[in-house]
This record gives sequence, C-alpha cells and structure tokens, in this order.
Amino acid sequence: LLDCAERAAEAGHVDLLARATFALLQLGGSSDVGAVNERVARVTRRALDVLGDEESTAGIRAAASLAWSMTGEPERARELFRSAERAATTPEVRRLVLPYAYLGLGLPGDVPRRGELADELVALAEGADDPVALFEGLQLQVSTRVALADGSGARKALDRMHGLIDLVGDVGRRWQLLYLSAALAHLDGELEQAEDLAWRALQLLAPVSPARAAAAFHAQVLALRLASGRLGEVTGILRTLVADQPAIPAWHAALALCLAHEVASGEAGSDDGAPARSDGARAELEEHLRAALAHTTEDFTWLASHVMAARAAAVGGASRDVLDELDARLAPHADLVCWQGTCSYGPVAVPLALLAAAREDARAAALATRARALCAALDAPVFARELDPWGL
Repeated sequence: LLDCAERAAEAGHVDLLARATFALLQLGGSSDVGAVNERVARVTRRALDVLGDEESTAGIRAAASLAWSMTGEPERARELFRSAERAATTPEVRRLVLPYAYLGLGLPGDVPRRGELADELVALAEGADDPVALFEGLQLQVSTRVALADGSGARKALDRMHGLIDLVGDVGRRWQLLYLSAALAHLDGELEQAEDLAWRALQLLAPVSPARAAAAFHAQVLALRLASGRLGEVTGILRTLVADQPAIPAWHAALALCLAHEVASGEAGSDDGAPARSDGARAELEEHLRAALAHTTEDFTWLASHVMAARAAAVGGASRDVLDELDARLAPHADLVCWQGTCSYGPVAVPLALLAAAREDARAAALATRARALCAALDAPVFARELDPWGL
C-alpha cells in the first residue's frame, strides 16, 4: 500500500492516492506506540495537499487520527478527527468518518458527544443497510454505554456485534469483538473467561500491530489481576514497560498500583524475593505516582492513568499533595465509568471514595454510595468489592 500510494502520488493519480492512503491508515501497523511511520506521514500529507476539498479528505483525516492516537501527539489526533467530522456532511461520508470517534474523542468530557455519534452511526448504518458501519457504530455504543454505566445497553450492543462478525469480520474487527467480549466478561466477574478472550485477542492482532496488541492485552490483564488480588504477577512486566516507555503515564500508574498493594500487604521485596525496607518501597511508589502525574497525556488513556494512580495513592498511603491532586483531577468525572480503550477500570467514584477515606474526608461515605450505585447500573459487582476492605 505504501508503494502504491507513493507511485500514485508521483504519477498524479489522485483517486488512487486517496484510496491507497485511506486503506493504509486503517492498518494498525501504520503506526506504533510513540511514532508514526515516516513514509505513512509523508504520503498522508501529500494526499491531503493534493485532494484539497474538505469533504473529499474527511475519511483520510479521520483514519489519520487513528494512526496518530498513540504517538504522544494527542491534540493532533484529536483535531484530525474533529476536522473530519465537521467536513463530513453527507450520510455516506459520515458513515466513513464517525467510527474514528472511538479514539479521536477519547477524553472524559467527550463521552456524551461520542455517545451521540455512536447512536447516529448506528442509525445511518441501519438506514443504508451497511453492516460494516453498523458493526463500528455498535463498538462505539459498547464503550460509551459502559462509560455511562448502562450495563444493559453495552451488553445488547455486544450481542448485535456477535451477530454481524461472520459477515464483516476481518482481523481488526475480530480483534475488536474479542477484546470487547473480554471486557464485559470482566464486568460479569468471569475472570478466567475474560483472560482467555484477551489472550486470543493478543494472538490475533500481534502479527499485524504488535505494539497495539500488547498494550491492549496488558491493560486488560492489569484489570483482571486487580480483581483477583494477584497484582504481584504483573509487577515484572510493568517494570519492563516503564523502562521501555518511560514517558507513558499509564505504565507508571499501573506499576504504582502493584507497588501500593505490596506495601499495604507488607510483602514489598526485591526482585530476588529478599525483604526490602518499607521506606524504600514507599519511595519507589511515590516516584511512579509523581511520574504518572507529571507525564499526563490528554488522550484516551488519561482517565485510566488517573483512576489507577488514585487507587495506588490511597492503598499505598501516598503523600497528601499527591492524594489532593488526584482528587482534584478526578472529582469532575465522578459520575463516569472509566473505559480504558479496550476494557473498563470501573466507576471513577470507586477510587474517589478510596482517596477520600485515605484523606479522612467526610465525603468518603457519599462517594462510596455513588460508586455502588454505578456498579449496580453497570451490573459489575467486581468493582464494588474494592470498597469492602475500607468499610465503605
């Protein structure tokens, strides 16, 4: 596809350039965590320059937002999608563009708008008898229904996706269905089933986009290990991820969560199992919490990073300024459920309640009540259980 797009650009075949570039940008392998393939970036810029007309480039800009979604340039990815959505005025083009709202509108404040676009895409797809657009719209619905604590709506959308997969399934869509199925199995408390589905998703996508496949898998396993009380099993891989990608706040937050549970249980130790001083473990915990806060990225990982860091800070007894900062950042989103991109980390009110308890804040009981109500609406008691050890 790269060769095709480059030769089309050289020969002035505008339509072929447009089609090849759009197809290229849909491939997860066109980008990696932290970088966009330079040839892909060059071809994309050439296509946008040559095509000119706003609506004719809407699909390319929307797909480009996916390619730039994990590169440390969240504003670029966001603006690519927003400009594409503004330019998409016909039903045909909107069916092409709206699926990319999934990561293009990934911040907590975007959830209502992403939900509106999901419903619009489903309606457009049904009206045009377009099963591919319908599948993509339903995927958007699953994520937004979870984020809005509509457990029934999320499960209904997933059931409809299962009914479409044999008609529209390619590697990417089969991967999507597997990780969404794993995410909802997690909500149901079916942890072994969820892990099996997450593993199958990893095996399917890894040959196409190893970085995206691994990021999705490790994020899901973290949630499952938290639910099963086995976070120690993932500490090693998280240390590796932090070392390899030190600027990604989500990895620091996840490692901090593992360290916090070690500190709280009195099991903090060195890699060879020898006892470690508690103050050393706490210092390391504090280091990763501050790194998670300092490297905040305004993208679809923002909320996941913060709810994990908040859990870690509360459980591990972080400094008061860290507790206060996390509370201030999360408080505006207390009525949302965290959707990480491929799985859920539960109602934001859960870590907020833990933070309040750790800070001896009188709001703890009210936040816990809100958290339990959201868990009930989501039909996900797995998250409510985190409150029990705190007596909330």
